[in-house]
Amino acid sequence: TDALESIKHSYNILYKHFKDRLIPAMEKEQNIVSKWPTISTNNKRQSIQYYQQALEIAKKIYGKNHYLVSRYHYLLGQACEMNGKEKQAVIQYQKALTAANIVLNTIKNPESRKKYQRNIDILKKKLED
Repeated sequence: TDALESIKHSYNILYKHFKDRLIPAMEKEQNIVSKWPTISTNNKRQSIQYYQQALEIAKKIYGKNHYLVSRYHYLLGQACEMNGKEKQAVIQYQKALTAANIVLNTIKNPESRKKYQRNIDILKKKLED
């Protein structure tokens, strides 16, 4: 679809210009998906549906081992946790961690690796609790 192609094109431009610094660059990015938890406070169940859709779009564009896929697994896990679906939350956190570890091995910039490692540490802590 046009929306998928537009998103893919945007991230390809980001990658072309930032390469190993892409993750810090994307941390500054503001997009509607990152706002869904606050938008859907009154309808928590809907947040699960939104994150599932975002996750499916990211997988179609990037495959299952990409920074955004890991992020959306994490956000979907948070939405599940908010809705009292602890088992589904754990599954999403595990998938996020698996993808994040693969992504970490592709990051060459030491500063980016360090920042991304913090994300992995957060995921590990979530799974320990």
